[in-house]
Amino acid sequence: MSYRFFGTFVNNAVVLSEEDIFHLTKVLRLKKNETFEVVCGDNLYLCTFENVNPFILNVLEKSVLPLEPLPRLTLGYALPKGDKLELVIQKAVEIGVNDIILIDSERSIGQIPAARRDSRLARFNKIIKSAAMQSNRNYIPKIIGPLSFKEVLDLKYDTKIIAHESARVPLKEVLQQDLGESLLILVGPEGGFSEAEVTLASNNGFKVITFGDNILRSETAAIYALSVLHHYQKGAEK
Repeated sequence: MSYRFFGTFVNNAVVLSEEDIFHLTKVLRLKKNETFEVVCGDNLYLCTFENVNPFILNVLEKSVLPLEPLPRLTLGYALPKGDKLELVIQKAVEIGVNDIILIDSERSIGQIPAARRDSRLARFNKIIKSAAMQSNRNYIPKIIGPLSFKEVLDLKYDTKIIAHESARVPLKEVLQQDLGESLLILVGPEGGFSEAEVTLASNNGFKVITFGDNILRSETAAIYALSVLHHYQKGAEK
């Protein structure tokens, strides 16, 4: 198994964070002759290390990372209750999402108090980085928000989709169209988006779709939607 990390350039050298060095040497317990990968910018480096303290990294090979498949996927997820949000963030990154937008919708039960916003976002970014490393992503997805529902409606994407249980258009019908280079899909909280929100979205260029006859939990709907869309990406590449 090849382990993947995300580094930075310092004085024209690939550098890992102290946290990643600890993970590599103390948690994974990699030996000096074992290789690992470091993503830095648009390049992938195959590396070993010579010494732990100070940590000295050797670059064995350098290659250019392939481009991410199109359309680039963005999940807009209405704040749910409990720990569902962390689960969705982790699985969305593993599946292949490019960005995650947190939405404060009309029926959102979960809230992020202003006083805790920085600490929560730091926690989410840690989950994102870990999931990106585990799933061998080529870059670390971004998390945005929380934004109001109306703020999300103004965002620019080639294709914009909103899921709602009362819709009649299946997701597969939308996938038969040209989706462009960027796609935003909105998934509601427990209870879904309100009828007023769906109408407003429709009036702002969103396609209103259904996932089928079964009513899915909000976290299931988000993971299902991204799985289908990622499968479409792979098919479109062929």
